[in-house]
Amino acid sequence: MRTIKSLMCIAGVFLLLFNSCSTEEDFESRNDIKQETENKKTVKKDVQGGLEEVTTPEYVNNQLIIRFREQLENETDYEYNRMKSEKMVIYEAVDAEPCSCEDDRIVLWTFPDDINIENRLGEMPLDDDLDGNLQFLFRSDTNQTNWYTPISGSISNKVATNNSGVTIAVIDSGVNYNYEGFSSGFLYKNTNECSNEDVISGRNFVESGTFPFDDNGHGTVVTSLITDQLDDANTNYQILPIKIFDHNGNTSSFKVTCALSYATRNNDVDIIVSSFGWYHEDRSFVLDLMQEVENDKLLIASAGNANVDSDYDSGVHFPSGYALNNILSIAATNSSTFNTTLTNTSLELAWYSNYGINSVDIAAPGLNIPFVFNSNTYNVSGTSFANAYAAGRTALLFNSTTPLNLKNAIISDANVYTSLKNKVKYWSALD
Repeated sequence: MRTIKSLMCIAGVFLLLFNSCSTEEDFESRNDIKQETENKKTVKKDVQGGLEEVTTPEYVNNQLIIRFREQLENETDYEYNRMKSEKMVIYEAVDAEPCSCEDDRIVLWTFPDDINIENRLGEMPLDDDLDGNLQFLFRSDTNQTNWYTPISGSISNKVATNNSGVTIAVIDSGVNYNYEGFSSGFLYKNTNECSNEDVISGRNFVESGTFPFDDNGHGTVVTSLITDQLDDANTNYQILPIKIFDHNGNTSSFKVTCALSYATRNNDVDIIVSSFGWYHEDRSFVLDLMQEVENDKLLIASAGNANVDSDYDSGVHFPSGYALNNILSIAATNSSTFNTTLTNTSLELAWYSNYGINSVDIAAPGLNIPFVFNSNTYNVSGTSFANAYAAGRTALLFNSTTPLNLKNAIISDANVYTSLKNKVKYWSALD
């Protein structure tokens, strides 16, 4: 099996900048805060709201993420499970946590404290039965909202009776299905779930066996920016919510891997939305999973909020930076209004947005986007929300075509701005 590169300087981040009734004058200018970041490991927080920090993640020194090969055609369930158990003994792992009851190819192995997991990882490229990857924890670099509160209510009328139209998997902090802006039947109806779980929609990798309810706020805003567009256009759709971030914005590389595996294995899913990411290149299972569905699913990923050039090692951002035909990378512009074309001189990237003529495809509005919650209007900023808007626009163009054709369609739908030359690959932004 292919050699797994060592993970280098990865920090998972998704920026959630919430500002109540703020204006562009609240922020320092792009020229004032732009930094030379090549060959640096950290982007300092030196503006209101804060840039993401590009830092080394917190590795878990006694855990590895394991992905087993597929079960062979002539291999019984007993033989396949025995192989996995024997591998645990060989590598001296003492515990194995599967992603879920229906996905036990990917597991989290725990080792005794005296085992050097890097040595164990180094042995795995020679093993045809499995691959391994380091496990790390990360926390979203975010100003936590002080206005978001979960809203109680019934979920019964929010789940589709029958799944039809375009299905969008949103990997985030879950969704608050009682949010005032969501329409009835907007949630995907689960099928073929585990017999010991009774989750009506989506998957929760934070609190297993429960609905992926959003107690952070980020996922609800992202989802709303997608559904608003689809509702306005009377488009048939479902949202498949997948929760990996907890109330405080904490998650792990294992949860990310499990979530993407869950989304890619669902045949109904057409578009996957990831408004988060990490820095510096690694040979993760995320890349493998997206390569395996390169002709089936499109991943729309935010470019990150550190104001760095993602074409260079010091700022490379993933999964948005993976050069695959089924990944679309989205930066943020300084526009705060959808469906309004700005001039070539007035539109530019938002001061916090990452950029890169090779690694970032197009941009979308991402500065002071109005969001109504409990009848109050708040402004949100970040490539997370530019990404959500781009995902909604892309879903409007979906017609059961290939991911590459869908990607090309949304790129063609964007307007070219000379001000974005040398900033994004196609010099283009959605309005």
